[in-house]
Amino acid sequence: MQLIKVLLAEDDIDDKELFLEFLKHRTDIFLMPVVENGVALCNSLDNIKNYEDLPQLIILDQNMPKRNGLQTLKLLKQNDRYQHIPVMIYSTYT
Repeated sequence: MQLIKVLLAEDDIDDKELFLEFLKHRTDIFLMPVVENGVALCNSLDNIKNYEDLPQLIILDQNMPKRNGLQTLKLLKQNDRYQHIPVMIYSTYT
């Protein structure tokens, strides 16, 4: 079985732990190293040399420092290398 590579951008420790707790029970997911913000996410993606090593899903927190979820989504969808990757944006704020 091929694992789905997921990249999470989350700056809040509690929310990060929530995702890690949920995803650790999934046998079909490989969680890539978690990044703290949109800038770090883009840097992480740029450091991936092989196309097949890119994540198959990106999960973005909307409220992050340096570059929020919507700003990061816009950059990803403007980039030919990343625009095919599905992105989920969420927020724990009401």
